[in-house]
Amino acid sequence: MRPLVYIDGKEGTTGLQIYDRLAGREDIQLLLIDEEKRKDVEERRRLMNQADLVFLCLPDQAACEAVSLVTNDHTRIIDASTAHRTAPGWVYGFPELRPGQREAIAQARAALDRERERAEGEKLRMGRVYQALGLSGGAFLVILLL
Repeated sequence: MRPLVYIDGKEGTTGLQIYDRLAGREDIQLLLIDEEKRKDVEERRRLMNQADLVFLCLPDQAACEAVSLVTNDHTRIIDASTAHRTAPGWVYGFPELRPGQREAIAQARAALDRERERAEGEKLRMGRVYQALGLSGGAFLVILLL
């Protein structure tokens, strides 16, 4: 059985480059989201939990939120943003980078559970901020980006 791979943020520059490199491969199966559902959290959650490997090609905040969508213990995540490069439990770099790096990558899964709990807490806190401001999360992010 071929590993299932999902690219969250496939429409952006990084996501398109990863997609282009993986699309022709016969040893993996790419999970694709319908264009009209790419912002649908439940559809993204479904695909992320179905995948063996997820590439996050999202802005930092969205990458942090996306991590909380994975609720199983088998999906591995590669985050192309800067959100998790120095986060506890995440491993940055290639297995060949230094001695012990391969093992660190293999053990990173347990720490992801702690990050998921932190992200859930942050989501609840930000939800209260959005509510106090009378804004939806999307509207608040648009304001921050301006």
